[in-house]
Amino acid sequence: MERQSARPRRTLCFLFVLARAEAQHSVRAGWPAERRISGCFPGDMGDYPRHVQLKHKGEPDGGDGAQVVLRRLRHEEIGALAQSLAGDPTEAQLENRWREQQVGFRELLVAEVDGALVGTVSISETELLPRALHLFALEVAPPWRNRGIGASIVRQVVSEAKRRRRGRVYLEVRVDNPARRLYHRLGFRRLGEPFVNPWWRYLDDGRQERVEELSLRMVRRVTLRD
Repeated sequence: MERQSARPRRTLCFLFVLARAEAQHSVRAGWPAERRISGCFPGDMGDYPRHVQLKHKGEPDGGDGAQVVLRRLRHEEIGALAQSLAGDPTEAQLENRWREQQVGFRELLVAEVDGALVGTVSISETELLPRALHLFALEVAPPWRNRGIGASIVRQVVSEAKRRRRGRVYLEVRVDNPARRLYHRLGFRRLGEPFVNPWWRYLDDGRQERVEELSLRMVRRVTLRD
């Protein structure tokens, strides 16, 4: 019986630490970040560059065998990425993500195939949630969907978590998002009950819209042994 009850206790402990981290993040953020609950806190900026050396290569896209490269987004690529993503997210949204990266809230990555920008994802790590890497804001360009790009991005983020010695990768997903099946297939499991996930949409005309989505949190353990 003790072994059976250990997992629920660990789950509740994980949820408590995560909720505390989210609450402190919201209080400390001094402006409407896109996802206040999603990023890491601004810390010692002298340490920041060691977190953004990611460049993974060699993942097939599942379609024609081309390689998916996941790397840091360059600022001059924001307009081209917004165009590739058909304006969802907008260029203003991507510019805001860039600003959030500059202050340490996220690491903004881009996926490319043969030089074409085909998707984006953000990651963050924080000591308020020990040994975990947060995966969020994953988008794939419409012409490249259903070709394994999203799965390749997720697998490469998991590989990056292993490289950083992070024992878990977690994400949030809308309860009605079909991507839940993909995440489950890739080893993610639901953690806790649905919750309202608020974030800000930045429009190209300068306006901001608050969005609230009923979401689930999903977690995958990362094997750190070689």
